[in-house]
Amino acid sequence: MNFKKVYISTFCLTLFLIHVHANAQISEEEILKKFKEGVFAQEKTDYALALNYFESVKDAEPYISPFVKLRIAQCKAELGNINEGIQILEELVSSNKEETAWKLPAIYYLAKFYEKQGNNLLACDYYRSVKVSPFVPWWMVTYLNDCGTFLINTDKYQKEGSEYLQKVVNYAGYNLSRKNALFNLCLSSENKDKIFAIRYLLRGGYLSEAWFILYNNVEYAFLTYIGPSNAVEKWKIFEDAGKSFIAQIRQNKENEYSSILYEYALRCLILSGKYTLANSIFNSMDNNFPANFDIGEFLYWAGQRAEKNKNEEQVVLYSNLLLNRFPQHKRIADILFLLGFWFYNKGDYEKAQDYFEKLERNYPQSTFYSRTLYLLASIFEKKGNKTKVKEYYLKTTQENLGDYYVHLSAEKLRKEFHINATSAKIVPLKNLPVSALQRNKHLFNNENKTSVQTDSDTELKWLFHFSQLGTEEKEWIGYFICQQYQEGKRDEKILMLLSHAGVAQIVWDYMYSLQTPGFANIREESKYQILFPLPYYESVTTWAKKMDIDPYLIWSIMKQESSYRTSVISTSNAKGLLQLLPTTAEWISKKDSRLKETNPYLWKYPDYNIAFGSTYLRYLLDRFQGNIVYALAGYNAGPGRVDEWKKNIKSREIETFIEDIPFTETRNYVKKVLGNYSAYHSLYKEF
Repeated sequence: MNFKKVYISTFCLTLFLIHVHANAQISEEEILKKFKEGVFAQEKTDYALALNYFESVKDAEPYISPFVKLRIAQCKAELGNINEGIQILEELVSSNKEETAWKLPAIYYLAKFYEKQGNNLLACDYYRSVKVSPFVPWWMVTYLNDCGTFLINTDKYQKEGSEYLQKVVNYAGYNLSRKNALFNLCLSSENKDKIFAIRYLLRGGYLSEAWFILYNNVEYAFLTYIGPSNAVEKWKIFEDAGKSFIAQIRQNKENEYSSILYEYALRCLILSGKYTLANSIFNSMDNNFPANFDIGEFLYWAGQRAEKNKNEEQVVLYSNLLLNRFPQHKRIADILFLLGFWFYNKGDYEKAQDYFEKLERNYPQSTFYSRTLYLLASIFEKKGNKTKVKEYYLKTTQENLGDYYVHLSAEKLRKEFHINATSAKIVPLKNLPVSALQRNKHLFNNENKTSVQTDSDTELKWLFHFSQLGTEEKEWIGYFICQQYQEGKRDEKILMLLSHAGVAQIVWDYMYSLQTPGFANIREESKYQILFPLPYYESVTTWAKKMDIDPYLIWSIMKQESSYRTSVISTSNAKGLLQLLPTTAEWISKKDSRLKETNPYLWKYPDYNIAFGSTYLRYLLDRFQGNIVYALAGYNAGPGRVDEWKKNIKSREIETFIEDIPFTETRNYVKKVLGNYSAYHSLYKEF
């Protein structure tokens, strides 16, 4: 017997068992700490260091082991060992044939690695394997964009690529990939893909981009009518072309490009303020419009543009054309509100009332419904009809929590009619505090219930762990649990817990994209907790206490800024849960000694983002003497602009100030955050 070989084998086995035993003894806290350090190092592109951290916990806990290995594969690929990364992922995918939370990301990264390696055949296979359920969560939009971009450039799978990209374009939420997907659709050899893209670009106001695609795709006979690329000069070509343009459109009205060219011409003219020429072209068609030209959608858009330009004649013209000629169009409720609000602002309350009452009678599902009821109450108040005023304020309070006008109406009822009982569930805006609440009973009970649930549910437990880190793993698990709910493997309580875990946007995507029938039957309190959850609880309450800010105000801003998503970046480069610009974070860190120096790599992580966001909010509240409205307007538009608005808006009524904010985005932002804030207090008011 070779004792030397036996000794070496025994020694190696002992080392292995010691390693396994050591890993088995690692606590969840230690695993998370090392995983967090690995993610930080990966974000800083120190892939070798990240690899060390991930390797140390790759076998420590069965549930998260695949997630860690996925990270290891990413680091290997970044370090140039792409074959090793592929091998790790291939073994992962092949070892588990069932659907899991990590499987879809693993397939996606396999496709990316094979593409990077130049193996287009296997890249294509794996991109085609990125199958999604009937609903698309927000984080998957990037995956679909990459899949579609690759596949649409292949001859064999162009149709599948187009389907992926159209899903990206049609995703209803905030979507930075949409424009890229539209341009990639234009690379398709299929006219229908290009036409889909051009129509969307036109309706989004991207006329220059639409011009470029039109110029490179329309038939030679139409090139004369495309005009110059300069948006200001576009209208001239249609004036010069005159009757021959109309003749060409009529002659080729079944041609999709003809239809798009017609819409393009009208939009160019209206954007240039050439209403007379636009109307003459529109009228000359004599109802003989090109194929697939959505006349109602165009008229609504034209009415909006005329309103923005304060052109009453055109507002009334386009609105009445839509109302009278297309009474079943989906934009009728919107146009009724547009007309009602136009005349309300002019002081013509009779006309305004007529349009608002039509909307109230026929379109209770309209997004303008609660505001319409509130404005009707205001009209009757001006007429001195207190009975009607009370009736409409009461009607408004029956609408959804979180709607600014619902809570404003509750305030009016208490102030003017001393009514509390009928709106007991609704906290009026002026009853909202600024300072931090004590740790109230409802929050404490909610946290305890969540802890009990996660202790017995490994998947949910690690979802909450990943949520506190703010890493993308939480999104993958959230999506997978929603699929389980869809298959009947989870009950409705899981949707509420998912929202509290910081993946509310995934739950909303799920509910709204599938029109989930069961959602209507969920208890009202649970339903609202899904819409107004309490994620990142420890971070929010800790920094709320430090900054003496009501934690509900922080959650209210978070909902509006990021929908509780940790990795969102805006078009202006604002980042994370509370959407701070890096320059703002750096500035406030130097101003407030309670903050450490800004680390640009940590913006995704809740502790970091909440710390800087709440500190900046405290600064704004101090600057504006505790006025929440001014502070919120400053958070969105900058405090300097608020100083200017305060000078120009003479009314001391805060409601009037909000309505007179000149920036539409900021005006709506303030209303939405205040609505959120009132909803939080109405829902969690056991204090």
